[in-house]
This record gives sequence, C-alpha cells and structure tokens, in this order.
Amino acid sequence: MAQLKVWNGSAWVDAEAVYYWDGSAWQKKKMKYWNGSAWIDTIQYIYTKQYAPTAYQNFWNDGSPDNQYPGEHIQGTWDGTTTNIRRALIIFPYDAIVADLAGATIQSVKLRLMRMNTAHGTSGEGTAVINSHNISSIPSSWTGTGLTQQATAGLYRGEEEWVVLPNAVGEGFRDGTIKGLALSTTNTNIAYYVRFDASRTLLEITYEK
Repeated sequence: MAQLKVWNGSAWVDAEAVYYWDGSAWQKKKMKYWNGSAWIDTIQYIYTKQYAPTAYQNFWNDGSPDNQYPGEHIQGTWDGTTTNIRRALIIFPYDAIVADLAGATIQSVKLRLMRMNTAHGTSGEGTAVINSHNISSIPSSWTGTGLTQQATAGLYRGEEEWVVLPNAVGEGFRDGTIKGLALSTTNTNIAYYVRFDASRTLLEITYEK
C-alpha cells in the first residue's frame, strides 16, 4: 500500500502515481520516505510488458532440426510413433526481461498461443504441454533435455488462447534461471500433435516494482 496520500475532494486516498516535469514531458517517478533506518518506496507501480520470441526451432525426437514448417511451433507425433515426435524450442529476449524485472514482484505470467487452422492432429481439442528451459541460444541438436513442465492448455484448430503460467516462470526469468519456453511431450496420442502459428506467440508478464 502506498504511504503517500492525496486529497480527492472528500477523503485522503493512496496516491497511484507521481510524475515530474523533465523539461519536455511528464515522467513517472518513485518517491521514498525514511522509516528511521532505511529509505522505503512510497508507491509500487504495476507494469505489464509483452515479449515476442527472439528465436525458435522445431526438433525431431532424435535431436535433429526440423525445418519442414519454419513458421510454426510443432509438438507431438502424427502417426503414434516416438520416431516422429517433434518439439518446439522457443527463446525470448531474456536480457531485456531480466532488466525489466530486476527487483520486481511478479503478478501474473501468460503465454499467447494460436493453433493452426489446418487438418492436423485431432479435430477436437489438442493439448499443448508448456515447459520452461534455461537454453540461451538455438542448439544444433536437442532431444528435449533441461525442461520443467509449467502448464498444459487445450486448443481447437484456429483457436487462440492466453495460457496462464505459474508466477514462478516470471521469477525464473527475473532471476536468470529461465530463458524461454518449449512445447514438448513424449505422449504419442494424436491429441498431443498440435501445430501453432509462431508469429502469434507472445509472452506477457505483469509485475510490481
């Protein structure tokens, strides 16, 4: 709760923001008060920022890159075999995210996914398995190692959804232990064969700072 109050005409209420004039524009500014031993922020601001992937790559189960559909994230297998399992490795601008989140408290984390409206997988609800990773760049080979499952989501063909992820994902980005996400599963059921439009993938983090 803010320690700074403003008069709204009938009562003192918490100040939501403080601005100062820098000579050309009003800039949002924090103010601090001395509690007898330390300077304490009077106001914590809430920010929401979105991040598009900086790199992504699909891989076959044996670790070799899959370039058949370069504009898609592909998870699972279409024929029920482990040989044809594919997984998508996605990297976000983690340096920028670390800078934004330094000293922040995470409020929410969401991932936007859009399933391709093509004749793939089940015509019903397909299941995306969302994992986090700490891989900083696309490797030449990858077999799905180094993943921590964070969420699952069901999407129909052509459906776009904001999937809620645990706040721990944002904390991992903040603390440098997460650099991206992956769509990956070893389940060979056709319901787990899903393809996503990579141009629609977006990470959204809301935080207090």
